[in-house]
Amino acid sequence: MTTFYLIRHGSNDFLPRALAGRLPNVHLNGQGRVEAERVAERLKSAPICQIYSSPMERCIETAGPLARALNLPVQISEAFNEVDFGEWMGAELTTVQKDPRWRQWIAFRGSHVIPGGETMVQIQSRVASELIRLKNDFPQQHIAIFSHGDPIRAALCHWLGMPLDFLNRLKADPGSISVVTVNDAVAIVESLNVK
Repeated sequence: MTTFYLIRHGSNDFLPRALAGRLPNVHLNGQGRVEAERVAERLKSAPICQIYSSPMERCIETAGPLARALNLPVQISEAFNEVDFGEWMGAELTTVQKDPRWRQWIAFRGSHVIPGGETMVQIQSRVASELIRLKNDFPQQHIAIFSHGDPIRAALCHWLGMPLDFLNRLKADPGSISVVTVNDAVAIVESLNVK
């Protein structure tokens, strides 16, 4: 079984007031740095052989303490990038929540597209495809993946065989770890949203 540790980046000043999306220069705040250290403390004894991260600074910074503890490089993968929020990127949540398209997207993730952005199907496809590639490249290995809330929850829906419309039933809090083990016959979600 290949073991994936799906880790959401730590807290930043955009949470929970705005959609940072793929904006550059969104860094961990003090709480986020504490969360990153906690992730490293929890996983430093795990037999992790690879660390992958979204290209966003907040993910790379969250991966840093674990990478230093394990003396491993942080490899960047676009597949684990944040949602492309299109027109909504950087917007205050109080503003976006007034848009009927936001309410549709939140309620029916499997069929609505973010204006100028991605669908959840596209997000799930890119994340799950990369995880499958890593499973095939590193069978029986342990791999840490630093990503974002919705991409992690989309991957969990994939492995659980859940429709994307159930995505909001799963949590991926800042600095949390969800563990999935996968082989050619089965995927097992070992834990969800552990902090």
